[in-house]
Formats: sequence, structure tokens, C-alpha cells
Amino acid sequence: MTTRDLVLRASFWHDQSIQKMEHREKLELLRLYSHTDRDGIVLLDSRFLHFQDAAMEKLVDAGHIAIYLAPDGNRYAWVTRSGEQPTRGALACASYALPPPSRDLVRATLSLLLSRRATTAEARRASPRAFGSKRSKASGIVSRDVERVFDSWKKHQREPSRCRLGAGAKRMIEPALRESDVDSLCDFIEYAYTSDDAGPRYWRGENPSQRTYLGLDNLLRITRIAGRIEAMRAFTAKQGDVKSESGTTLGPLAAYRRRGPIGTVSTSPDGAERLSAQCCEILALFRERGEKGVTTSELAKIGRRYGARLSELRGAGFDVYLAQRSSDGNNLYMLNEPHSTDEGSSNDS
Repeated sequence: MTTRDLVLRASFWHDQSIQKMEHREKLELLRLYSHTDRDGIVLLDSRFLHFQDAAMEKLVDAGHIAIYLAPDGNRYAWVTRSGEQPTRGALACASYALPPPSRDLVRATLSLLLSRRATTAEARRASPRAFGSKRSKASGIVSRDVERVFDSWKKHQREPSRCRLGAGAKRMIEPALRESDVDSLCDFIEYAYTSDDAGPRYWRGENPSQRTYLGLDNLLRITRIAGRIEAMRAFTAKQGDVKSESGTTLGPLAAYRRRGPIGTVSTSPDGAERLSAQCCEILALFRERGEKGVTTSELAKIGRRYGARLSELRGAGFDVYLAQRSSDGNNLYMLNEPHSTDEGSSNDS
């Protein structure tokens, strides 16, 4: 945040939903921000006699504000994204005499803003007052542009369901959005993970150290992102009309590559999911031990991140479960693998 960001952060105006607004809508939103308190609540008194005009209605329809009638008979507006702004300047003080919006109104307005159903946690972060608590610091709502960039990166991870868009990822994505538009950043991430260009191959581990450089901190490095996007566009133009499965031009081999994280670029002949070398070693140990099971210390000898390997096995259909928890942390895991009926075995696994 610069010293000039006393009321609104500079990044606020780079959001595409804000840029698409007409000038009158921007002025109305800015006018509301100049009068709102720390929790985004403002009394619609004589200063806002025309709150039902077209500009205000468009702000309501887009989810940027909510207008509600309080028990005291007055109308109030809640500005949804006030929590993203610095707690200095006009937004420094909370006026607890102003009644907050209802929880249902907060969820409904956020759903309009995010173009999806807002969760209770998101609603609580956006308006703590509506849920009976005070805002200790600005947390705010993640913009749709930030979500799109993060989702384009998340889908290439080994376990996308475990990826969460936190404050750290948001801090890396927002500066990149000031350097480029959201579509270019999404295309660049796809290019980094699937293209046959020299740079992406290097990031994916085709280098002397065999290290990968596919984290958001490297891909969206602010000093290099503009040059990398230009390189992507040059490579894309050079490839002509060769299309990948996602419909983007990423190189002549990209159309034949299976979508997924690194290490799963092809399928096995029988269609079964490929397992890493450590997973195969752990699976062999489970089958060797049978009903005796395998302890945590034995798994750690195979790989320090044995928990992730167990998750991979479960994802591949193997029923690995915690059989016994030990106070010293050396827990016992077992594999529940039914015997084939063709072999005539009657033993329980």
C-alpha cells in the first residue's frame, strides 16, 4: 500500500468489474465510500436523496452495495468491499450506532458480487457486524479476477481440493493483475503448465537440478510477468492454429498431453491411474505385511511426505486406514484390500 492509498487502495480501481462501470456508477460508489464507516455502513440521509436512481440500482444489481430498511425507520447502505480497504482515512472508524445489514442480505449481496453462492465464512469476513462481532482488521472479499487466476493455477495441482486462496496468494496475484489483464494471466498459467516452449519446460523440471518453479511466487514475479506474457504471445503466434484440449494454442504436442499435474502426462495401457515410485513401494510394503500393517516410522523411511503418498493411494482407490493411534506418534496403518473371489480365498483382509 502506498502513502496515497488513504481511502481506497489503488488496486481497487484495477478490478475489471469496476473498470466496466459507467462514470456515474463509479462516482456514486466513490461517494458512498467517502461517507461509509469502517464496516461499510452509511446512512442514506439527505445527502443521498436520489439513491433509487439508475446508477444506484446498477450497483445493487451487481452486488457492490446493498440497501436496507432498519428498525429505526431509516434506510442504510452496506458497501460490500469496504473490508478490502485500509483502516485509515475515511474508513478508519466504526460507528456502532449504525445498524448492520441482516445475514441473509449479506449472503445474497455477496452471491451477486461473486457470481456464485457465497459461503457463511465469506459473509462473516465481509460483514462481521452482521454476525455479532467486530472487525479487527481489514479482510474483505476476494475479487472475481483474483479467484479466476487462482483457480487456473489450482486445477494443475496434485490435490486441487486442498488448495485455498489465502492472503498470501492474494498478495501475489493482485500486483500481477495491475501489470496485465485476467485473461492473459490465466492463459499464461496454462502456458506454463502445458506448453512445449523452452521456458515452461524449464519450470516443469527439465533443468540440471530437476527442480520445478511452478509456484505462484515464481510464475507471477512482478519484475518478469510482462516479459513472460510477451514470450507466451510470441510462442502462441508462432504455433499457428494448433489447438490444445482446452482450446488454446500452446504448441504442437500440447493437444496430446493429458491434463493434470506434472508426472501424469500419459495414461497406463490398462487405463489405471499411474502411481509414483514411492506409492508403489508403500503399496508393496502393505501387501507384504498383510494384517500386521505398517507403522509411521516405516512409512517415513520411504518418504518424508508419506501422508501425501497415502492420500494418493486413497485417491487411486486403495482403502488405507489408520488402524491404531499411538501416543508416541508411531501410528499403525493398514490396507483393506479384498481378496479376489476367483482365487477362492475365504480369509478376511
